[in-house]
Amino acid sequence: MTQVPIAEGLLTFAGGSPRLLASHCTRCAARAFPVQAGCARCGSVELETVELSPDGTLWTWTSQEFLPKSPPYAGPETPENFAPYFVGYVEVPEGLAVETRLTGFGDRKPRIGERLRLVALPFRADEEGNEVVIPAFAPAGPQGGTDA
Repeated sequence: MTQVPIAEGLLTFAGGSPRLLASHCTRCAARAFPVQAGCARCGSVELETVELSPDGTLWTWTSQEFLPKSPPYAGPETPENFAPYFVGYVEVPEGLAVETRLTGFGDRKPRIGERLRLVALPFRADEEGNEVVIPAFAPAGPQGGTDA
């Protein structure tokens, strides 16, 4: 099954492992995630797409305790089979705090300041049978558990 990102300009799998894609303004050097058409800092449209580091540090987190409203949410869960999950902001070395799903914590809660690593989390299947994935961050060290 082929993995495809939930949205264009979000992830790449070049080199085998997932990488987040961001905009880099060639005029003022600002970065933004996800990829943008214009720079929020200086207004330039002279942007290039760059890959972000797959490593980051947990800045803050919370839990999603109820099924998000649809639309816009397009997940496969129903109110009967929904399971709470973690979301948070992960700071990457490029100076951005990325809002993302958190996974792989097993029976424990995430810890602010914890080192994390980007993974592609299966979300649903599309009409062509591809596995649609979303970016998520999981514990980078041996303290990681199973899925959260």
